Amino acid sequence: DVSVCSADCFTGDPAVPVRRWEARRFELGPGCYSAEELALRLYQCMSVVVWNKLWKRDFVRDAQLSFQNVPRYNDAFFTITGLAQAHSIAKTDDVLVHYRVASGHSLVDRASRYPLCELEALDAARSYLHEKALFTQPLKRSFDTLCVSTIVWRFMQFARTAPKAAEQLYDAYFGHVIHMWGLERASFPYIRTPRYALEHYLIKQAGVYGLMWAIQGDTRNRSSASNVVLESRLIARLLRAIGRKGKA
Repeated sequence: DVSVCSADCFTGDPAVPVRRWEARRFELGPGCYSAEELALRLYQCMSVVVWNKLWKRDFVRDAQLSFQNVPRYNDAFFTITGLAQAHSIAKTDDVLVHYRVASGHSLVDRASRYPLCELEALDAARSYLHEKALFTQPLKRSFDTLCVSTIVWRFMQFARTAPKAAEQLYDAYFGHVIHMWGLERASFPYIRTPRYALEHYLIKQAGVYGLMWAIQGDTRNRSSASNVVLESRLIARLLRAIGRKGKA
């Protein structure tokens, strides 16, 4: 039903990639799997972008998969709901896609114009999975982990480059959505990625201005692999931001 591959990312010349984009996560090796088999880690084994996947036409038609009508992140609904229904998911580590990044003209590069798109897409996918009786406990745990990691990642990006967007996302997520999704007490090991579970908690405690203070000096491309030392420094600064907030 779905075939998943690795990719490499380039800025100008496709023959000169700037980094490799791995299909493999949690050491999922090449092979053929089912959504049921992978349910507990489905959305951690592979990303929810659509562009590194080939979809069987009959499967897309029969499952009535569709793209969401939102300005950005509109492939996530298609991929999340499609993966949950796939009877067979083939995966290879081979690089079969060359993906242009940092062009300045893509929706990804204009994310701050639409800061709430992730919330809309994930909420729609959550409702769909419930309605279709696909939300088993293992799949829900994987999906909740996806929600936390996605929102934390976007917080980090906005806090560094788009303060107003960070404020909008913070107010919407921690003001309402976190309660609607039942993630007020989301923590490891329920959230299967310890780093994101911790950062999710610390961002909530530090507040959006504490996050913006903590992220200063972190110049990493947040779409690339995490640097353990820099990540530890960021967590330490978030803890300091919480302390500063408490003294204010």
